[in-house]
Amino acid sequence: MQNLEDIVYESTNAVYPLYLVTDWNIVWATLGAGVLSAVATVLAVVWTHRATTKRFESEQEAQRKSDMLVIVEPNVVTCTFTQLLDSLMMRNKWNRVLLLSGKDGFDFFDNVNKSNKFIYKILNISNNSNVDIISVLISTTSILTDDSESITEYTTENFIKRLRSNEDIVVRLLSEEQGNKIHESSSKRISNKLTFKCTIKYLTLANQQVRYEYHVLIKDYRIIIVEKDESTVTDDASKIEKEATIFRNLQDYTTFDRATYLWSKQAAFQAAMSQQPLPQNYSMNPTQDSQKNSNKSERYENENEVKI
Repeated sequence: MQNLEDIVYESTNAVYPLYLVTDWNIVWATLGAGVLSAVATVLAVVWTHRATTKRFESEQEAQRKSDMLVIVEPNVVTCTFTQLLDSLMMRNKWNRVLLLSGKDGFDFFDNVNKSNKFIYKILNISNNSNVDIISVLISTTSILTDDSESITEYTTENFIKRLRSNEDIVVRLLSEEQGNKIHESSSKRISNKLTFKCTIKYLTLANQQVRYEYHVLIKDYRIIIVEKDESTVTDDASKIEKEATIFRNLQDYTTFDRATYLWSKQAAFQAAMSQQPLPQNYSMNPTQDSQKNSNKSERYENENEVKI
Protein backbone atom coordinates (compact mmCIF):
# COMPACT_ATOMS: atom_id res chain seq x y z
CA MET A 1 0.00 0.00 0.00
CA GLN A 2 1.47 3.31 -1.00
CA ASN A 3 1.69 6.39 1.16
CA LEU A 4 -0.09 9.62 0.49
CA GLU A 5 3.19 11.24 -0.30
CA ASP A 6 3.72 8.74 -3.10
CA ILE A 7 0.52 9.60 -4.92
CA VAL A 8 1.30 11.48 -8.05
CA TYR A 9 -0.72 13.44 -10.51
CA GLU A 10 -0.13 12.35 -14.06
CA SER A 11 -0.65 14.66 -16.99
CA THR A 12 0.18 14.46 -20.61
CA ASN A 13 3.36 16.41 -20.32
CA ALA A 14 4.68 15.84 -16.82
CA VAL A 15 4.22 13.98 -13.63
CA TYR A 16 3.64 16.09 -10.46
CA PRO A 17 3.57 14.66 -6.95
CA LEU A 18 0.31 15.40 -4.99
CA TYR A 19 0.59 15.87 -1.26
CA LEU A 20 -2.67 15.55 0.85
CA VAL A 21 -2.56 17.37 4.22
CA THR A 22 -5.47 17.36 6.74
CA ASP A 23 -6.44 20.84 8.08
CA TRP A 24 -7.47 19.97 11.61
CA ASN A 25 -8.54 23.52 12.41
CA ILE A 26 -11.28 23.36 9.81
CA VAL A 27 -12.36 19.95 11.09
CA TRP A 28 -12.67 21.10 14.67
CA ALA A 29 -14.39 24.31 13.60
CA THR A 30 -16.98 22.37 11.62
CA LEU A 31 -17.61 19.96 14.49
CA GLY A 32 -17.90 22.81 16.98
CA ALA A 33 -20.31 24.69 14.75
CA GLY A 34 -22.50 21.57 14.46
CA VAL A 35 -22.48 20.98 18.20
CA LEU A 36 -23.31 24.63 18.95
CA SER A 37 -26.13 24.57 16.40
CA ALA A 38 -27.57 21.41 17.96
CA VAL A 39 -27.32 22.84 21.49
CA ALA A 40 -28.95 26.09 20.39
CA THR A 41 -31.79 24.16 18.76
CA VAL A 42 -32.35 22.07 21.89
CA LEU A 43 -32.30 25.16 24.12
CA ALA A 44 -34.74 26.97 21.83
CA VAL A 45 -37.12 24.00 21.86
CA VAL A 46 -36.93 23.67 25.67
CA TRP A 47 -37.42 27.41 26.23
CA THR A 48 -40.36 27.55 23.80
CA HIS A 49 -41.96 24.54 25.47
CA ARG A 50 -41.59 26.04 28.94
CA ALA A 51 -42.94 29.42 27.82
CA THR A 52 -45.90 27.80 26.07
CA THR A 53 -46.64 25.58 29.08
CA LYS A 54 -46.43 28.55 31.48
CA ARG A 55 -48.69 30.66 29.31
CA PHE A 56 -51.18 27.81 28.96
CA GLU A 57 -51.22 27.21 32.72
CA SER A 58 -51.70 30.92 33.45
CA GLU A 59 -54.54 31.13 30.94
CA GLN A 60 -56.09 28.01 32.45
CA GLU A 61 -55.82 29.45 35.97
CA ALA A 62 -57.31 32.77 34.83
CA GLN A 63 -60.19 30.93 33.17
CA ARG A 64 -60.72 28.84 36.31
CA LYS A 65 -60.83 31.96 38.50
CA SER A 66 -63.25 33.58 36.09
CA ASP A 67 -65.52 30.53 36.12
CA MET A 68 -65.44 30.25 39.92
CA LEU A 69 -65.93 33.95 40.64
CA VAL A 70 -69.27 34.61 42.37
CA ILE A 71 -70.69 38.02 43.26
CA VAL A 72 -73.64 37.83 45.63
CA GLU A 73 -76.72 39.99 45.11
CA PRO A 74 -78.12 41.84 48.17
CA ASN A 75 -81.66 43.17 48.13
CA VAL A 76 -83.79 44.89 50.76
CA VAL A 77 -87.41 43.77 51.16
CA THR A 78 -90.13 44.86 53.56
CA CYS A 79 -92.47 42.17 54.88
CA THR A 80 -93.32 39.93 57.80
CA PHE A 81 -91.69 36.53 58.05
CA THR A 82 -95.04 34.88 57.39
CA GLN A 83 -95.23 36.80 54.12
CA LEU A 84 -91.67 35.70 53.38
CA LEU A 85 -92.68 32.05 53.78
CA ASP A 86 -95.69 32.67 51.54
CA SER A 87 -93.36 34.11 48.92
CA LEU A 88 -91.17 30.98 49.02
CA MET A 89 -94.18 28.75 48.46
CA MET A 90 -95.78 30.92 45.79
CA ARG A 91 -92.50 31.01 43.83
CA ASN A 92 -92.12 27.26 44.40
CA LYS A 93 -88.56 27.79 45.66
CA TRP A 94 -86.95 24.63 47.07
CA ASN A 95 -83.35 25.72 47.73
CA ARG A 96 -82.24 26.58 51.24
CA VAL A 97 -82.97 30.02 52.67
CA LEU A 98 -80.85 30.59 55.79
CA LEU A 99 -82.20 32.98 58.41
CA LEU A 100 -79.45 34.54 60.55
CA SER A 101 -79.76 36.46 63.80
CA GLY A 102 -77.70 38.19 66.44
CA LYS A 103 -77.28 37.62 70.17
CA ASP A 104 -81.00 38.21 70.77
CA GLY A 105 -81.80 34.82 69.23
CA PHE A 106 -84.76 33.78 67.07
CA ASP A 107 -87.69 34.76 69.27
CA PHE A 108 -88.76 37.26 66.60
CA PHE A 109 -89.31 34.30 64.26
CA ASP A 110 -90.27 31.43 66.58
CA ASN A 111 -92.99 33.54 68.23
CA VAL A 112 -95.97 33.20 65.86
CA ASN A 113 -97.52 36.51 66.90
CA LYS A 114 -94.29 38.41 66.18
CA SER A 115 -93.62 36.68 62.86
CA ASN A 116 -97.19 37.39 61.73
CA LYS A 117 -97.52 41.03 62.77
CA PHE A 118 -94.13 42.73 62.88
CA ILE A 119 -93.01 44.16 59.51
CA TYR A 120 -89.24 43.98 59.13
CA LYS A 121 -86.72 45.42 56.76
CA ILE A 122 -84.94 42.28 55.57
CA LEU A 123 -81.69 41.99 53.63
CA ASN A 124 -81.82 39.06 51.22
CA ILE A 125 -78.37 37.89 50.03
CA SER A 126 -78.65 35.62 46.98
CA ASN A 127 -76.13 33.33 45.34
CA ASN A 128 -77.72 33.10 41.91
CA SER A 129 -74.73 31.41 40.27
CA ASN A 130 -74.11 27.72 39.62
CA VAL A 131 -71.04 27.66 41.87
CA ASP A 132 -70.76 27.33 45.66
CA ILE A 133 -68.96 29.79 47.92
CA ILE A 134 -67.28 28.96 51.23
CA SER A 135 -66.30 30.69 54.48
CA VAL A 136 -69.07 33.28 54.32
CA LEU A 137 -68.68 35.91 57.05
CA ILE A 138 -71.48 38.49 57.38
CA SER A 139 -71.10 41.47 59.71
CA THR A 140 -73.88 44.03 60.17
CA THR A 141 -74.23 47.27 62.10
CA SER A 142 -77.53 49.14 62.55
CA ILE A 143 -77.60 52.62 64.10
CA LEU A 144 -81.01 54.18 64.82
CA THR A 145 -81.28 57.89 65.56
CA ASP A 146 -84.27 60.23 65.90
CA ASP A 147 -85.02 63.88 66.54
CA SER A 148 -84.76 63.34 70.28
CA GLU A 149 -81.08 62.38 69.77
CA SER A 150 -81.74 58.86 71.01
CA ILE A 151 -79.21 56.42 69.54
CA THR A 152 -79.63 52.64 69.46
CA GLU A 153 -76.95 50.42 67.94
CA TYR A 154 -77.25 46.75 67.00
CA THR A 155 -74.39 44.60 65.62
CA THR A 156 -74.28 41.00 64.42
CA GLU A 157 -71.64 38.64 63.06
CA ASN A 158 -72.51 35.32 61.46
CA PHE A 159 -70.42 32.68 59.75
CA ILE A 160 -71.58 30.05 57.24
CA LYS A 161 -69.12 27.39 56.06
CA ARG A 162 -70.73 26.87 52.64
CA LEU A 163 -73.47 28.59 50.67
CA ARG A 164 -74.52 26.40 47.79
CA SER A 165 -75.63 27.64 44.40
CA ASN A 166 -79.08 29.27 44.15
CA GLU A 167 -79.34 29.58 47.94
CA ASP A 168 -80.19 32.70 49.94
CA ILE A 169 -79.26 34.23 53.28
CA VAL A 170 -81.77 36.39 55.16
CA VAL A 171 -80.65 39.00 57.70
CA ARG A 172 -82.69 41.58 59.59
CA LEU A 173 -81.67 45.19 59.18
CA LEU A 174 -82.64 46.05 62.75
CA SER A 175 -83.31 44.41 66.09
CA GLU A 176 -86.68 43.97 67.74
CA GLU A 177 -85.88 46.82 70.15
CA GLN A 178 -85.09 49.16 67.27
CA GLY A 179 -88.28 48.08 65.51
CA ASN A 180 -90.35 48.95 68.57
CA LYS A 181 -88.68 52.37 68.83
CA ILE A 182 -89.37 53.05 65.15
CA HIS A 183 -93.03 52.12 65.64
CA GLU A 184 -93.23 54.37 68.71
CA SER A 185 -91.57 57.34 67.00
CA SER A 186 -93.80 56.89 63.94
CA SER A 187 -96.93 56.95 66.09
CA LYS A 188 -95.67 60.19 67.68
CA ARG A 189 -94.66 61.58 64.27
CA ILE A 190 -91.00 61.80 65.26
CA SER A 191 -88.56 61.59 62.39
CA ASN A 192 -86.02 58.76 62.57
CA LYS A 193 -83.05 57.57 60.58
CA LEU A 194 -81.60 54.04 60.35
CA THR A 195 -78.06 53.56 59.07
CA PHE A 196 -77.33 49.98 58.07
CA LYS A 197 -73.88 48.70 57.09
CA CYS A 198 -73.26 45.16 55.96
CA THR A 199 -69.88 43.61 55.10
CA ILE A 200 -69.87 40.23 53.39
CA LYS A 201 -66.60 38.28 53.07
CA TYR A 202 -66.37 34.91 51.39
CA LEU A 203 -64.04 32.67 49.41
CA THR A 204 -64.59 31.25 45.96
CA LEU A 205 -63.53 27.72 45.04
CA ALA A 206 -60.50 29.29 43.27
CA ASN A 207 -59.21 30.76 46.59
CA GLN A 208 -60.31 34.28 45.76
CA GLN A 209 -61.63 36.42 48.59
CA VAL A 210 -64.55 38.69 47.76
CA ARG A 211 -65.40 41.59 50.05
CA TYR A 212 -68.84 43.09 49.45
CA GLU A 213 -69.82 46.37 51.09
CA TYR A 214 -73.52 47.26 51.22
CA HIS A 215 -74.61 50.42 53.08
CA VAL A 216 -78.13 51.84 53.12
CA LEU A 217 -79.80 54.78 54.81
CA ILE A 218 -83.50 54.46 55.69
CA LYS A 219 -85.43 57.60 56.59
CA ASP A 220 -88.68 57.28 58.53
CA TYR A 221 -88.64 53.55 57.74
CA ARG A 222 -89.86 54.30 54.20
CA ILE A 223 -87.21 56.08 52.11
CA ILE A 224 -84.28 53.78 51.27
CA ILE A 225 -81.04 55.30 49.98
CA VAL A 226 -78.21 52.99 48.90
CA GLU A 227 -75.00 54.74 49.93
CA LYS A 228 -72.52 52.00 49.02
CA ASP A 229 -72.85 48.91 46.87
CA GLU A 230 -69.49 47.58 45.68
CA SER A 231 -67.22 44.56 45.80
CA THR A 232 -63.46 43.91 45.70
CA VAL A 233 -61.65 40.67 44.79
CA THR A 234 -58.31 39.48 46.22
CA ASP A 235 -56.39 36.51 44.80
CA ASP A 236 -54.70 33.68 46.73
CA ALA A 237 -56.62 34.15 49.97
CA SER A 238 -56.49 31.68 52.85
CA LYS A 239 -59.49 29.81 54.17
CA ILE A 240 -61.20 31.23 57.27
CA GLU A 241 -61.40 28.81 60.18
CA LYS A 242 -64.32 29.74 62.42
CA GLU A 243 -67.22 28.10 64.19
CA ALA A 244 -70.40 28.09 62.14
CA THR A 245 -73.38 30.12 63.31
CA ILE A 246 -76.74 28.58 64.24
CA PHE A 247 -79.38 29.45 61.65
CA ARG A 248 -82.94 28.64 60.67
CA ASN A 249 -83.66 27.09 57.30
CA LEU A 250 -86.96 28.63 56.19
CA GLN A 251 -87.65 25.62 53.97
CA ASP A 252 -88.18 23.56 57.14
CA TYR A 253 -91.34 25.59 57.76
CA THR A 254 -92.84 24.90 54.33
CA THR A 255 -92.97 21.10 54.52
CA PHE A 256 -96.74 20.72 54.00
CA ASP A 257 -98.40 20.03 50.66
CA ARG A 258 -97.62 23.03 48.49
CA ALA A 259 -100.18 22.10 45.85
CA THR A 260 -102.97 22.19 48.44
CA TYR A 261 -101.60 25.48 49.76
CA LEU A 262 -101.54 27.07 46.30
CA TRP A 263 -105.08 25.87 45.54
CA SER A 264 -106.30 27.30 48.85
CA LYS A 265 -104.66 30.63 48.02
CA GLN A 266 -106.27 30.65 44.59
CA ALA A 267 -109.66 29.79 46.08
CA ALA A 268 -109.29 32.58 48.65
CA PHE A 269 -108.36 35.02 45.88
CA GLN A 270 -111.39 34.01 43.78
CA ALA A 271 -113.66 34.32 46.81
CA ALA A 272 -112.32 37.80 47.51
CA MET A 273 -112.83 38.81 43.89
CA SER A 274 -116.40 37.50 43.88
CA GLN A 275 -117.22 39.79 46.81
CA GLN A 276 -116.01 42.88 44.93
CA PRO A 277 -118.80 45.11 43.56
CA LEU A 278 -119.30 44.65 39.83
CA PRO A 279 -118.75 47.61 37.48
CA GLN A 280 -121.78 49.57 36.33
CA ASN A 281 -123.63 48.13 33.29
CA TYR A 282 -121.78 44.80 33.77
CA SER A 283 -123.79 41.66 33.03
CA MET A 284 -122.95 38.10 34.05
CA ASN A 285 -124.87 36.77 31.00
CA PRO A 286 -122.59 36.74 27.90
CA THR A 287 -125.61 36.25 25.58
CA GLN A 288 -127.24 39.37 26.91
CA ASP A 289 -123.97 41.30 26.50
CA SER A 290 -123.63 40.17 22.89
CA GLN A 291 -127.25 41.17 22.20
CA LYS A 292 -126.58 44.64 23.61
CA ASN A 293 -123.47 44.99 21.47
CA SER A 294 -125.41 43.94 18.33
CA ASN A 295 -128.14 46.48 19.12
CA LYS A 296 -125.52 49.19 19.49
CA SER A 297 -123.93 48.31 16.17
CA GLU A 298 -127.35 48.33 14.40
CA ARG A 299 -128.16 51.71 15.89
CA TYR A 300 -124.80 53.05 14.77
CA GLU A 301 -125.42 51.81 11.21
CA ASN A 302 -128.88 53.38 11.14
CA GLU A 303 -127.43 56.71 12.28
CA ASN A 304 -124.84 56.57 9.53
CA GLU A 305 -127.52 55.82 6.92
CA VAL A 306 -129.53 58.84 8.04
CA LYS A 307 -126.44 61.10 7.86
CA ILE A 308 -125.62 59.92 4.35
